[in-house]
Amino acid sequence: MANAKKAAGDASSTRSTIPPDALLLFLKQAALEPSWDAGTLAKALGTTQAQAKEIASQMAMLGYAEPVPRKLGTWRNTESGNTVAGVVRKNSICRPASDVNC
Repeated sequence: MANAKKAAGDASSTRSTIPPDALLLFLKQAALEPSWDAGTLAKALGTTQAQAKEIASQMAMLGYAEPVPRKLGTWRNTESGNTVAGVVRKNSICRPASDVNC
């Protein structure tokens, strides 16, 4: 019984509490790049790379990030992640003759 409590305590001690605002700021900044890795996330959040990998996996489970195919350990924001972070993308097509301001 004591070993089970110790193991549970060890598992919870590896988890850090990251403020949601910090994650949203990271997603907003990461939207400027095509991809990011655990080192970038760790530096931005002030965590270890191991914790950053766990956080990136959790962000992927929430639909805010996704692994980049054929680039092990690299993620990118999803449209949902950009939306949650408040990233606004302008349309790539600009029609100056239209009523829409470019």
